[in-house]
Amino acid sequence: AGMAGIACARTLVQAGHRVTVFEKSSQAGGRTATIVTPFGNFDAGAQYFTVRDPRFARAIDTVPGICKRWSANSVQVLDAAGRVAAAGLPHREAHWVAS
Repeated sequence: AGMAGIACARTLVQAGHRVTVFEKSSQAGGRTATIVTPFGNFDAGAQYFTVRDPRFARAIDTVPGICKRWSANSVQVLDAAGRVAAAGLPHREAHWVAS
């Protein structure tokens, strides 16, 4: 189950319901899962997410260390000579990644 499925299940449990979460894949994580191969590890989905809803922000805060801020400025584009051709783009809101 991905982040949305887990958040939904948590909300239902807090409301007093019994919940069973089913996972179709070999591991949990949905779009935040990592695929492990002999050639290296690869993120399966979204590079980052934003936190716009205060309820979502509180939910993330309940599990310290599960997410961290991500800086798009850590990405650089190199030209054919190996020189930095472009740096990360400025953004208007914080970007987050699952850790």
